[in-house]
Amino acid sequence: MTNKPVQEYSISSIEEYTNYLAQDNKPDTVLFRGQSEDWPLVPKIGRIVTSEPVLEAERAMLESFKLRSLPFLSRVPDSEWQWLAVAQHHGLPTRLLDWTEYPLVALWFAVAKPATGAGHGVVWTFSQPKTIL
Repeated sequence: MTNKPVQEYSISSIEEYTNYLAQDNKPDTVLFRGQSEDWPLVPKIGRIVTSEPVLEAERAMLESFKLRSLPFLSRVPDSEWQWLAVAQHHGLPTRLLDWTEYPLVALWFAVAKPATGAGHGVVWTFSQPKTIL
């Protein structure tokens, strides 16, 4: 597998955005992530400073979340990945990074809050590798 270099596009209107999307972004092969600032792609757990190793901090927070959330859940998650997803949905910092298949959802996250300073919102796109059988 080869890594393609990151390409940057400056888009200043919905029309330009939809034209970009129409180029070669098939819904089944592209994921999108909108951010109000041009931050690196680092999950929330990686952005907090803790005195203990990140994985240990995440594990401790997740175990506490599991114990405290049970009375409020309509369905108990079946796996650690499901627990991480539920915990992240409720604000717990995890190793997960939210992506969407919907480009307009990503655009909303990029523009919903104004960027600070001279920054600007960004939409990351990730093309999934195509499997050839």
